[in-house]
Amino acid sequence: NNFFPERIPVLRNTVSTIAPDIAVFQEVTPDNLKIICDALPYHTHINSWELESNILWDERIIDKIEHGFQSLHIADYPRRGLFWARFRLRSRPDISFIVSTAHFPWCGTETEITTGINPRIECARRVLEYLSSIMENPLEPVVFAGDFNEDFHPLRVLRLGNRSPLMTGTATHSLPTLALHDVFESLHLMPPVTHPIRPSSIEEENRPSRTIDYITTNAPLLAHIQSVKDSKLCTNLSDEIEVSNRWERFRVVAAFVNNSRGGWPPASDHMAVVAVLQ
Repeated sequence: NNFFPERIPVLRNTVSTIAPDIAVFQEVTPDNLKIICDALPYHTHINSWELESNILWDERIIDKIEHGFQSLHIADYPRRGLFWARFRLRSRPDISFIVSTAHFPWCGTETEITTGINPRIECARRVLEYLSSIMENPLEPVVFAGDFNEDFHPLRVLRLGNRSPLMTGTATHSLPTLALHDVFESLHLMPPVTHPIRPSSIEEENRPSRTIDYITTNAPLLAHIQSVKDSKLCTNLSDEIEVSNRWERFRVVAAFVNNSRGGWPPASDHMAVVAVLQ
């Protein structure tokens, strides 16, 4: 029971209140996608993506250049994968950026229980490999967000990046360097709980509070900027200049988690993660 259509008013209110320039969604269906699109009348979306994930953007200020889908080879959820699009701001058409999303499998799938293998590690590796393969240049901003269904391994893999030993066997050595950090980490903050929204169903109320939904970017970490300028993380002046250029080009300004208002049932059993990027 996903409390549909009872949750339509709260879903509509939550989406329209946040009103993001770009939004990514998981567990999309034609029904809830229509509700979301109606709540964001100035946004458009990828028409062919009616199941699993979608990306919406405000077409008054943002142009889509291209989009695509890459399978993550998730045995229990074959429709899931990496949904991505390349955009540019209408005010700055010379700068492109990539926004992407995925829904990693939860730890109770039949495959994980049977094999004892964590599939989210390989999902994160594939995300890094593919996103770095489509970057147009090393400074192109990249956003990857979604439901990671855990708070450790996916972030660890993404943070280490496509040059880490974990990427052995992949062809990333010839691609732009890419490491993705949680937006709260970028601001030197602890990420808040995102699941479940309380009060919730009896099943969800029996689960512990967890942080499993994330927005990650390749923006420089705020806590490292001064260290870099002090040359503690630089081997030469060119390193300092490169990081400064990245900071001027792309940064995380703020981040928060939004709990829905409007009573029961909530818009989702997950809280919305919101970031302000500049």
